Formats: sequence, structure tokens, C-alpha cells
Amino acid sequence: MMILCNSINWTAVGSIATAVSAILTLIMLGVNAWQIYVLKKQRIEDTRPRLNFSVVVWDGLFLLKIKNIGKETAYDININFGGALLDNHYSKHILDMFKKHEQRGFIMEAGKEIYITISRRYSTGCTIIYKSADGKNQETFHSQQINDWLDQHINDKILISGKYCHKYKIKETFSITDFVTDSIVYYDDITSELKKINIHLKKISDRHG
Repeated sequence: MMILCNSINWTAVGSIATAVSAILTLIMLGVNAWQIYVLKKQRIEDTRPRLNFSVVVWDGLFLLKIKNIGKETAYDININFGGALLDNHYSKHILDMFKKHEQRGFIMEAGKEIYITISRRYSTGCTIIYKSADGKNQETFHSQQINDWLDQHINDKILISGKYCHKYKIKETFSITDFVTDSIVYYDDITSELKKINIHLKKISDRHG
């Protein structure tokens, strides 16, 4: 079978080739645009401000730690605190500290961290006094009162919600023990151990006496 070259419509072939080339070009442009979009989005995610929440122990206190672990400043931070732990809190002074952070937007530069007292840790034989900034109001607690409160509420949740930079949402739920279980020292256990040591030392003393 013979095909005569002059029977082929080269104009149509050229048009089809041009159309295919145009389609391939559009596809490549689309792929390139998508790759640029993905890279740009990834760059934003890698460098954007990012607030991290945790509970830490310092100097006899349980503290809520808020840190901007991102690479850019977090601005217009608006936070609300709630949950059973705060709803049943023993101190109005401490609750007022949380409310102060709710009442205003604030900013946090990259790497900056702030701390809010959640509670005293377990202790013994102490009297804790909280005073208002103007000195007009005062709360006094014995360490056993706080120990009893911790026994009841240390596993209660803190709820944190809000937004920053007008678009990033905050939604966190955790308890003190979610972060510092291994750091909690129960003073009743220490007292018990000290009593055992004293009894042992007394036996040694009596034996040599």
C-alpha cells in the first residue's frame, strides 16, 4: 500500500502539533506554578510565628510557659483561659494574672517566652501570701491547703483558646501532670522516708548507747 505525500493535510498536522505544544506548555506552567506555591507555603510554615504552650516547674511553682518558637514576631495575640483547673482555683490573685493576659492583645518576638503562675508546688510548713499590686488586698494560704487542692485538681485540664496574627488559631487542652509528672514530689512521701531514717538512726543510737 502506498501513501502519497501530497494527500496529507500538512496544515492540519501543523495545527495539531501547535495545539499539543500549547497544551504541554500550559501543563508545564501549571506544574511550575504549583511547585512555586508549595515552596512558598512551606517557607511560610517554616518561618511563621508559632506559639507553644507547656507547664514547667521553677522555684517551687507550677508555671504556664508560652513561647514563640517560630522565626517571626507573633502579633495581636488574643488568648482566653478556662477549664476545670482554673474554674476551681484556690487563689483570686492567680486568676487575676490570667485575666490580665485575656484583657489585651500583645506581641511576642521570635524566641520570647512568658510565664504565668498556675500554682505553688507541694510543700510543707509554709505560709503563702499573695498581695495585690496596690497592697490593698491580700490572700493567705497554708501549704497544706494548697497540697489538698493539688490532690484534687492537679489532673484537671487547662483550656486555652484564641488567635494571633489575625489567622493562626490557638486551641490547647492539658493538665499539669501532662508535662511534669516526673517532677512532682509528694512531701508526704518525703516525710515518711525521713521518719524511717530517724527510726533507723534511733535504733543505731540505742544499740551503741
